[in-house]
Amino acid sequence: MEKVVNYKLKSHILEAVENQLKMNDPKCTKQTLNRLVDSGFKTEQSKEMIAAILAEEMWYVMNDNELFNPKRYAKKLSLLPDYLEAGESKNTTRTLKAEPAIGRNEPCKCGSGKKFKKCCGLSNNKRMEQ
Repeated sequence: MEKVVNYKLKSHILEAVENQLKMNDPKCTKQTLNRLVDSGFKTEQSKEMIAAILAEEMWYVMNDNELFNPKRYAKKLSLLPDYLEAGESKNTTRTLKAEPAIGRNEPCKCGSGKKFKKCCGLSNNKRMEQ
């Protein structure tokens, strides 16, 4: 199966890895890079593996509305390269959970305190008219 690559996204995630390495925050990123390079991986290949873990963590933050979990991130980095190889061999997929529908008269999920129909539930046309 051919991999689909978004090169712009990949470059931004690799840039985030570079920033983690420069700032040495979190420390586990530089430790992981050194460990992977010492075990025979090329530097760029090692950074790409770290970037894959970072992208997965970013997915949790965005999709599940979670805070960044540095302990989980460090744990996954400590399992490299086996963590990525295991994931590829299993070819696992994750089921996306649908958010429950918001009723028109329920409070808006944005936290404004308004009813959904008077806040985020307004169509764009009605927003422009107001």
